[in-house]
Amino acid sequence: MNIGVKNRCGLLGVLCFLVLIFISLSSAYSVSVSEVNSTYTEVNITDAEDLYGYEVNLTYSGDLSVEQGTFLDDEDVSGTYGATTKGDTLYVYGVRLDSSQSGVSGNGNLFYVVHAGTITLRGATSAGTSGSATYLSYSTTSAGTTTSTGTSSGSSTGGGLTSQGNVGAVNIEAVPSSLNIDVISNRPESREITLINRGSSEVTIVVQSSGFEGLDAIDLLGSVRIPAGQERVIAFDIAPIERGLILGKFLLKVNNVVVGEIPVIINVRSENFLFDSSIIVPLSYKSLSSGDSLKAQINLIQVGSQEKVDVVASYIIKDFEGRIFLEETETFFVLDQKDFVKDFDTLGLPPGKYVLGLEIVYPGAFAVSSTQFEIKENFFLSSPLLIVGILVVVLIVVVILVVLWTLKRKSKIGKNRKK
Repeated sequence: MNIGVKNRCGLLGVLCFLVLIFISLSSAYSVSVSEVNSTYTEVNITDAEDLYGYEVNLTYSGDLSVEQGTFLDDEDVSGTYGATTKGDTLYVYGVRLDSSQSGVSGNGNLFYVVHAGTITLRGATSAGTSGSATYLSYSTTSAGTTTSTGTSSGSSTGGGLTSQGNVGAVNIEAVPSSLNIDVISNRPESREITLINRGSSEVTIVVQSSGFEGLDAIDLLGSVRIPAGQERVIAFDIAPIERGLILGKFLLKVNNVVVGEIPVIINVRSENFLFDSSIIVPLSYKSLSSGDSLKAQINLIQVGSQEKVDVVASYIIKDFEGRIFLEETETFFVLDQKDFVKDFDTLGLPPGKYVLGLEIVYPGAFAVSSTQFEIKENFFLSSPLLIVGILVVVLIVVVILVVLWTLKRKSKIGKNRKK
């Protein structure tokens, strides 16, 4: 009887150890992508330490296929590999189902991507045997450009933009870290941002505009040299824009490598607009999973003569590449003021940052207001690596239950024989 208890405790101890291995996976490493040719991209890993598994995610356009590498393979164990897509994101994973829980160290090839469009390295999660998860995020493009470099997801806060790649240690804080600008229709504007060098050495930052939906809307200084511990003010001009919600980014580059991005939102309104209008997403709805309901507070207040005005309200959800994911329109009247809460469907939105815009139009006038929100990565649904780990743990639990049942049955049979 005591032997049975000891066996059960030992088995449960093994189970706890294996659960910890799969839940707290980690590995020190870096991932890079390099162009073999215009349609063939290689994804490599360096400085891996006891790597037990990995997941790499990349954004892509066009058709593609994946050819798995053999980094996790050795003469005793073969890795299990797979790839899946969700929206415009490609997830590629590999895991060693090795009973000894041994990992692989060093450098090597993870996989190849055969593609017809573009490939952008977005992030990577290590799966090792050292006890804590390590996630890296990336922001540079491959597929015909340069090898990307990584940014540790926990390495900066606030407006801090940090890189530890082949550009050396770069720590730049942008103030503000994002821009939401109101401009008058067809009127040029000027604004400023401040870049602070929080690193230990001088750095030259090249600032480029990206996106803005094809409009030549932004004119800004091309590069600036910032000594360690100092700051520089970057002035930029906004060309006259007739109408709309215009989105883009400022890309911060060092040695042609993107080390940070500053999201930019431009809301255009007519000069004679007679309302104060706003759309606000509460803090508890700023970060959602795809399919969650997005709640927004809409406020309209007449600032001129208070009389009944029929207005058309148009709602739009866009990303910073200018892609439109939702458009809705409704008509109502406003007298003095109108406040209400509206729900929006996020089903089908891939993980990323979005802008919810509101345009109010009445005869002869219009105004756009906007707010940001984010669709977060649903790790439990989107991570094949975690799914494989969970399946393995479930299998182990089933095996343990069968063993315990068998031991219990044998114990009963033994007692019956003694009787």
